[in-house]
Amino acid sequence: MAVTPLQNGVEVRSEVSHITPVRIFKINVPIHAELLITLCENNTAARCNLYVSNMTETPNAGNALWKVENAGTTKSIKILPVDPLFHLGDFHVSVSYNKSSGTSFFSIQYGVKEVFEASWQFKNGLSYVGQWKNDKMHGCGVAKWSKDGAPTEEYDGEFKNGLKDGHGRYTWPTKIYEGEWKAGKRNGLGRLESQTGEVYDGHWKDCMCDGDGLCVYPDGTQYNGEWRNNKRHGMGTFSYAPHDGRKIYGEWAEGQLISTVVATYPDGTRYDGEWNNDCRWGKGTYQDFEGITYTGEWANDKRHGEGEMTLPGCGVVFYGTWIEDEQQTAKGEFVFPNGDVYAGEWTTFREGIGRCVYKNKEEYEGEWHNDKRNGQGTYKYANKDVYEGTWRDNHRHGEGTMVYADGLRYEGEWNEDARDGTGKYTLADGSVYEGQFKLGYRNGKGTLQYADGSRYSGDWHDHVRCGHGEFISVDGDRYAGEWEEDERNGQGSLYMTNGNVWTGKWAHNKQLNGVAHCVYANGDTYTGEWRDGVRSGNGICIFSDGCQYNGQWRNDRPDGEGLMTYQNGDKYTGQFKAGERLDGHGQMLYANGDVYDGQWQDAIRQGEGKYTYSDGTVYDGNWVQGIYVL
Repeated sequence: MAVTPLQNGVEVRSEVSHITPVRIFKINVPIHAELLITLCENNTAARCNLYVSNMTETPNAGNALWKVENAGTTKSIKILPVDPLFHLGDFHVSVSYNKSSGTSFFSIQYGVKEVFEASWQFKNGLSYVGQWKNDKMHGCGVAKWSKDGAPTEEYDGEFKNGLKDGHGRYTWPTKIYEGEWKAGKRNGLGRLESQTGEVYDGHWKDCMCDGDGLCVYPDGTQYNGEWRNNKRHGMGTFSYAPHDGRKIYGEWAEGQLISTVVATYPDGTRYDGEWNNDCRWGKGTYQDFEGITYTGEWANDKRHGEGEMTLPGCGVVFYGTWIEDEQQTAKGEFVFPNGDVYAGEWTTFREGIGRCVYKNKEEYEGEWHNDKRNGQGTYKYANKDVYEGTWRDNHRHGEGTMVYADGLRYEGEWNEDARDGTGKYTLADGSVYEGQFKLGYRNGKGTLQYADGSRYSGDWHDHVRCGHGEFISVDGDRYAGEWEEDERNGQGSLYMTNGNVWTGKWAHNKQLNGVAHCVYANGDTYTGEWRDGVRSGNGICIFSDGCQYNGQWRNDRPDGEGLMTYQNGDKYTGQFKAGERLDGHGQMLYANGDVYDGQWQDAIRQGEGKYTYSDGTVYDGNWVQGIYVL
């Protein structure tokens, strides 16, 4: 039977029929590569089967190693180099007609790929999905290992010639590595995270930490430096847990610290010296954040043994013996780098009773604790101010008295160098404030007795009267009401020395125009409109004699249209001028029910008018001197 050779990527057209039912083709595969054979029938229905073998030259349904027998008019067979049946050499392809009559026209071709994508399940429990080259995993892919059907490990990344090579992520049941690989091993930069919380991020060599790397341990400690064979080796920094904050820099060998260290602390201090049992032990030098240096012996992280302490910049050195961080109490005079001079009790710092003269000539004498003014003491300022009282961490705090050079004086409570709490403040002019303070200002309740004899008692805000308060002036007038920005503002009452009481709205220390209420010393009461401090507009005044006026006012007197009710019950409605009834038209409603409506002169009926008696009698005509003229 004739055999037709096929070329890679070249389509060959042919036919089979019930007369010539088989066509044989040959493919030569000289390299390990993916082989894809494709058959396309030019029919509406499939009439052919496709058989492939590299063991016989006439593959058929019985001996073919790969075959496709289905109803599709397009059939393809993919043969991978990882297939155990694959081998280099000739592959024979048979197109077999499966009908008893007729003909099928078809085209056939094949293609090979050195690098291709495929999935494969190995017998050892490994499955792989990804790129291949020849018969090896090559390129990007995912390999998964399993045991007894359960997944155990997984690698997702780059391969080269069947080995992990390039960047990839490997997952074990208890850890994950992501980084660089070479020849199947961790080589280069990579990060390994363990289920315990341990993380290494750095250089690798043949699956071991090697080179520069950072390892964070489950307890929060970490090492950042050089490694060799999975151990700290070379120069590096070890950081203790975050709540500890210490860091040591030194040399390591085979995982052990072999040199002195440079240790830094969270407060910025530093130690250079021997280190053992995770602490200062042996000989070393420690410098605190103020620059004070101790050089000497240490044990269990404390100064212990012979040593010396040097104050920076001044050349003062203490020699002596320390026991568990405590130096023997010492007294003397010490000059600080900034020029301050201290004489008094001393341990590691100023502690106890002492006197310090500062470079700016200010002076403190009293109690010290932890190198700061703490307790009772007196401070004399360069400007001649003097404070005597309690201190806390260099601040006036608690009870104390401050006498200012300009004559001011404060006695009371302090908080962080500010008058805060209850106190008494005497001003240079002799005025005295007693009450509450906040952040150095009069705030809250307090009373200010002015030097001129006036007095304010009430609310304060940032040194000014604000809120509700009472002010008594030098002349005896008393104001009780609302204040704002040190002025009478809002609702308030003025109690005057003449006995009058005015209640209304105020602005900028002045009575506002508008409605107000005034009670006079003679018993009169007025409720109504005011302007420029006098009654003006509409208002009602009830006089102490029982009379009442309801109407218009001007210049503090009835003026304009108004109603005057007299003691006997008579009611007059008409015009008023400067407090008097104006001549002209008006109406009088008498208490007995009589009504006169007409002209008046000097408060007497005069001119045309109508008088209606309560019994209905009416006189309508001319009146003279209050008498009706017929």
